[in-house]
Amino acid sequence: MLVDYAIKYSEHGFSVIPIGQNKRPLIKFADKPPLTTNQIIEIWAKYPDANIALKTENFFVVDVDRHSTNIDGLNSIRELSLLSGLEIL
Repeated sequence: MLVDYAIKYSEHGFSVIPIGQNKRPLIKFADKPPLTTNQIIEIWAKYPDANIALKTENFFVVDVDRHSTNIDGLNSIRELSLLSGLEIL
């Protein structure tokens, strides 16, 4: 169940945010400490179908989209990597 993954993320130091199918947070999280394990269990009991988002305070995320047309964000990132000399993980 996703609650188990949410707990594992939390145990590894990530701040977990429950989100709905519309990708919107189900709780207010700005300026609040990370959820405790008990809070995660309580929230997922209330919203069992919640997805997991992570608060990005100490790292950043690049969301790369790939479309069935000739637009491929991953190729764009690879080209940027070659041009800039940055390694893409």
